[in-house]
Amino acid sequence: MCHAARRPLLEWTALVGLGAVFLVNAVVAMVQPEDFERLVADSAFAGLSDIGWLAGLIALNDLLVGIALIATVWLARYRMHALAWAGAWLLAVSAIKLTAVA
Repeated sequence: MCHAARRPLLEWTALVGLGAVFLVNAVVAMVQPEDFERLVADSAFAGLSDIGWLAGLIALNDLLVGIALIATVWLARYRMHALAWAGAWLLAVSAIKLTAVA
């Protein structure tokens, strides 16, 4: 198989794989919200607001990001938007996790 023929398969695998990670995280946020609330409570962002609603927001956002990433397999014109949204969210999560362990 030539390089050009493999590219769509590699893109499809990356999009579906990353989308699946977000979808699984959405389910975990719904089933175990206390894990997410504890992580934020232990981070530098704990005092910014009440964190009781946070797990619901995480679940909804991760669900939408996961669906968006997988949808861009067929809706390629929105791919960069979905990837940017996922990247911004992952950057925010990284900041929270990094400050929670420090």
